[in-house]
Amino acid sequence: MHGSARSICVLWLCLLAILAITTTAQAAGYTVVDLGTLEEGNSILVRGLNNNGEAAGASVSGRGHRGFIVGRGRIDRLGTLPQGDHSVARSINDAGEVVGSANGLTSIRAFRATRNGALQELAPLAGDNASEAFAINTRGDAVGFSSGPAGVSAVVWRRDGTVQKLGVLPGWRASRALGNNDGGDVV
Repeated sequence: MHGSARSICVLWLCLLAILAITTTAQAAGYTVVDLGTLEEGNSILVRGLNNNGEAAGASVSGRGHRGFIVGRGRIDRLGTLPQGDHSVARSINDAGEVVGSANGLTSIRAFRATRNGALQELAPLAGDNASEAFAINTRGDAVGFSSGPAGVSAVVWRRDGTVQKLGVLPGWRASRALGNNDGGDVV
């Protein structure tokens, strides 16, 4: 092949590759959905999504944050802990269980909740006074951290409510668990 014929072949191959990539990108499109707001909300922050199209997050207003679950054609506001006024949902599993954090009278505490249920506090480790949950797997095991005078430690809360300290990497003084899967792995 002469130089110009080779250039034309390369040009055609590049055009075919671009066309194939464009077609593939268009086939894998996404749909933007307006989730609305809660009555007091100025904006919403989505923190978690499950395989059923339900999302969890928080509505933000001048009065603070309020956790919510949205999906199945409705938006449900989550409550707060006793004497609290703030909640944030961070993760939702396929059963519709949500975890996050809410303030109580004296500190932030992790919680687990369902669409129609009250917040169930996930207690910190013995001697600690605060906790936050960041993820929940299909089995209902939640992960996050517990904090107090001894520092911050990654924890897992089992479905039965027991809390287990996960430890700290050598050379570090604190740890937090931000995700977990159904195989029991925690990051």
